[in-house]
Amino acid sequence: MEFPEVFQRDGFDAFVGNPPYSGGSKISGVWGNDYRDYLVRFIAEREKSNADLCGYFVLKALTFGRPASNAGFVTTSAVGEGVTREVVLERVCATDAIYRANTTEIWPGAAGVTYLALWIHKGIWKGECLLDEIRVERINAFLSEGTDTKPFVLRANEGIAYMGVQANGQGFVLNKSEAASILAKSDSSVKF
Repeated sequence: MEFPEVFQRDGFDAFVGNPPYSGGSKISGVWGNDYRDYLVRFIAEREKSNADLCGYFVLKALTFGRPASNAGFVTTSAVGEGVTREVVLERVCATDAIYRANTTEIWPGAAGVTYLALWIHKGIWKGECLLDEIRVERINAFLSEGTDTKPFVLRANEGIAYMGVQANGQGFVLNKSEAASILAKSDSSVKF
């Protein structure tokens, strides 16, 4: 609606963005189940997913580009990891091309985070690819050189390896008087 002339000609020539970050398991808690379900079903086109919010933004932004358009994103490193990598980068590499990526950049400000810069071409890329400023033949969904090779699930770990405890919310945060009361009832060698 904002740019009818752009969509009359199949979309934008370029798209640049810095998508918001929110861990996949936190989306429902912040924006509700309906929003998360919308992202999973209509943006990622999946039955279920625990991808990071930044990944859904990358996928949606790519739909606004016309064939042979380019997109650039500065995003958290989460887009290249775990389920977000599967949902986003595997899909991108199946139909489009990552032609440049800087994978472990350290944010220049006070925040102690790493980010990733991605350049994506909509369609088949016939030019040079740069991975961390090194020329490569192709960049895959693992943000490494070459074609994708999906890792195998280790069946030997089935039933014995798990994700571990995830602290969600502030269920275990105590004020000083609550902590002192618990410590008073427990081992006297622990000091508060």
